[in-house]
Amino acid sequence: MILTNATAAKKAVIAALQAQTDPGELLDGVAVDYAFNGNAGPVSVYGGGWRLDQEDAVAETPGVLVREVVSVSLYVRVVARPPVDVSVTDDQADAVAGAFGAIFKATPKLAGPLTVLGVASGQGDYSRTDDETISVHAYQVRVGSYLSWGA
Repeated sequence: MILTNATAAKKAVIAALQAQTDPGELLDGVAVDYAFNGNAGPVSVYGGGWRLDQEDAVAETPGVLVREVVSVSLYVRVVARPPVDVSVTDDQADAVAGAFGAIFKATPKLAGPLTVLGVASGQGDYSRTDDETISVHAYQVRVGSYLSWGA
């Protein structure tokens, strides 16, 4: 019995992005990892936590058929050494996030029953020291599926 597709959704989102990291692809030069990797390099993407919502998709309850929407956290991290103006690293992070949109628009269907529904929310932050500038932009990518766990 599958209770949720949340972990599968995160793995599928990361796999879709990793498939675009080859030379000449949309994320060429970007390190994409399932979780934070401190050695990833100056431009990286990594997955974070997830949240989910489920609702019955048919009148019979509980859970004969459930519609699930998982929000997968994706982080874009850009590091510049020596430090630069924050707007420069923010622009680089925006360019990477723009590739997300192109990738998911072209192929919204992920592995199995999973489909990218869009971005629910996001936020950005930065750090600037005498040694470096770091911008981190976070996005909640929504992934939908149907599953049956109560039967």
